[in-house]
Amino acid sequence: MSFLVTGAQGYVGSVVAEQLADIGLGVNIVDAGWFRDAYVLEQKQTNANASDFRALQVSDLKGIDTVIHLAGYSNDPLGWLNEQDTYSLNEKATVAFAGIAKQAGVRTFVFSSTCSVYGASGAKNLDETGPTHPLTPYAGAKLAAEKALVALQDSQFRVAILRGATAFGASPVPRTDLLLNELCAKAACGQPIALQSDGTSWRPFMPVDDFARALVVAATDDPQCDRDVPIWNIAPPTMQMTVKDAAVRAASIGGAAPPIVASNSMPDRRSYRVDGTRFLRAFPKYCYSEDFDRQVAKTVEKFRNIPTLAADLESDRFVRLASFKPAGIRKIA
Repeated sequence: MSFLVTGAQGYVGSVVAEQLADIGLGVNIVDAGWFRDAYVLEQKQTNANASDFRALQVSDLKGIDTVIHLAGYSNDPLGWLNEQDTYSLNEKATVAFAGIAKQAGVRTFVFSSTCSVYGASGAKNLDETGPTHPLTPYAGAKLAAEKALVALQDSQFRVAILRGATAFGASPVPRTDLLLNELCAKAACGQPIALQSDGTSWRPFMPVDDFARALVVAATDDPQCDRDVPIWNIAPPTMQMTVKDAAVRAASIGGAAPPIVASNSMPDRRSYRVDGTRFLRAFPKYCYSEDFDRQVAKTVEKFRNIPTLAADLESDRFVRLASFKPAGIRKIA
């Protein structure tokens, strides 16, 4: 089998590419190189194509069996830079790319979506049939892409849509604009942790390795059920909690002072819990990590091993928005 991974030099994509290479599968990577300056580890040898996925044509995908599509604007702050361009990239360009893949004879198209499509559901535990209320352009564009991708599926073109929880953990291309990663990085440096909200919002968390493994399993195995509704939450059951609870645990594990919550802090409207067990029924080879504290401890240790971490935090080296602010949203030349 031959695989193509878009966004393969990003936070999740670099882990996916390594996992595929580790099991001996042919990996072709496509990445525009937006976050090359964030690399801290060398990526294992792959067939690299330093280009934007929007430039690919049918001929470029001939001989590719499976696409894992991760490229796009990756969080709410990026999505707010330009709402129109966010929908253009994360929805319209994604769907057009899937259409090209289908024409080229690609058999499986795996799409990285987000649990933030649920919006403001609070503490109610939602499965994939639950109501969606995206609160940001990033989440709205992901949800719109999901609907269009499902419509493209047929007997010759399988779609798998994975709604990821909030990721954390080590990657060759770190991010500190993810909640737990920011907390772990600050704890690793002995810096104070200050929450931007009152911490009452609910979040599902997941190790980045878990999400990468889920993407790989969805790409390499056929689902045992639910093929007609190929949308799955990826969220370990033991890793859902309020933002404040996560911050307190991260600070304690990392040996940092308790997090600071300003007295006038407001709640974050983005609050949701999700049920991630349906994916386990469709792909029984897969299992979640269960020990949240151990995963957080590993994350803190990985950040401590970055010799330039204090300077990196000061310069926002691992913050995606900082890479885009000088030039705004990046388009194909």
